Amino acid sequence: MKLPGLAILGLVLLALGGVSGWWILSQNTIDIPIGIATHDKSKSMPGGTKNSNAWLVWYGDDTVVYRLRVNTLAYDDLYASLRQSISQDQMRMESIAGSHLMAMLSPVFAELPPRLEPFLDNLFNISSSASFLSQALSVANAAVANSDQLAEDKAIQARERARLSLANDVVVRFRDSVLLPGFTLRALRAASNRAFLMVHQDLLENCDRYDRAFRDFVLKTTGTVESRDGDMGWRPDPSWQQSNATFLSLCPELRNPNVSQLADTPLIEAFTSVEDVVRAQALELVRPLTETSVNIALRTDSIANGINSLWIPHSLADPVAVGISSVTSVWTLTSQALNQLGGAAGRERFNTGLKATLDGLQTDSLQRLHSLYRSFIATEVERIGLNLAARSEGVWSHQ
Repeated sequence: MKLPGLAILGLVLLALGGVSGWWILSQNTIDIPIGIATHDKSKSMPGGTKNSNAWLVWYGDDTVVYRLRVNTLAYDDLYASLRQSISQDQMRMESIAGSHLMAMLSPVFAELPPRLEPFLDNLFNISSSASFLSQALSVANAAVANSDQLAEDKAIQARERARLSLANDVVVRFRDSVLLPGFTLRALRAASNRAFLMVHQDLLENCDRYDRAFRDFVLKTTGTVESRDGDMGWRPDPSWQQSNATFLSLCPELRNPNVSQLADTPLIEAFTSVEDVVRAQALELVRPLTETSVNIALRTDSIANGINSLWIPHSLADPVAVGISSVTSVWTLTSQALNQLGGAAGRERFNTGLKATLDGLQTDSLQRLHSLYRSFIATEVERIGLNLAARSEGVWSHQ
């Protein structure tokens, strides 16, 4: 029975303690900071306080400056609304810019894949293979003959030079037959300029809304408009009337009829990059052919050295060595020429790689241009925001 009694006594003491604590707190007010605060519009208004007025300043044109005392809270609502609209419009315009670019540039890129078949027909034939063999042999022979390195090092150097020579030739053919950079870049520049004009127009239309909102606010506000008269300072301007009121736009630079187009550097960079990709693919394509050429060049060099050891001068030994090597390599050369850079299988692999490369060129070009357009939009939107803020936060607003 002792335990229940103790429990009851504890509960009674706990209740008395709670009542005492409540009575003490009620007699002593303690200020405790609360984490959740009520939003005060007067603090979000540029330079204003609750239920006060503030000067709103704007250019009527490039030279005349006006100001009008406005209700702080009323302009705070307009300012916050415009800032939110500007931010939302920026995200929307950046997305639309990508759509404009895709719509304008895609038809130009669509002309490239059909040019692949004629290019491959010209590349994968006996005549082209024979030409490549001759070129590779010439490069390999020169690399081997002019090198004092060991045979293994000679082979490595000859392979690198021969492969790069043939790969560069393939790139030139691809450029002249498929890319046609002179024609294609002009078409892409024109398409990009059309997309830019659409983006520029989107920016202007949004700026028109901001200008109208500011103008309407001023015209609906009762009060005396003052203008700045040089050293005389601010004075009421009786000539200012709502019917002839002028307002310099928030985006005067965008309204310049001679606005310049964006640079085409991203397109040039994309085309340069795609040639590097094609070169890497071509290096693999010509590998078997260069191996054959280098092996023949090494054999020729070995024969020439053997003949030269018989005290026969190089002027005679080298042509004889080339002749002997050519005769012994007739079948190898013929079979390699007939192989036509790997035949149908090699052509299919190369074709698949080139199609992917052209797709990558389009994607890369669009991404590079879109990045440039986003930067342009962000710069113009930031300028609009600064011009808007200056009308209520500028130096003249506090004079």
